[in-house]
Amino acid sequence: MENSRRLGKLEQTCRKYNLGLYKDEMKNEAIKYPPAPQYSVFYIDT
Repeated sequence: MENSRRLGKLEQTCRKYNLGLYKDEMKNEAIKYPPAPQYSVFYIDT
């Protein structure tokens, strides 16, 4: 039961973000990834 829930969640996520075996070539959506941290900048958390 647990594994079938995992597989269902995997399928749902892949379909949502157009990934893996469930990728639809007709959908040409670019996933917007968050920007990478810039290690040359000193961040101050306030």
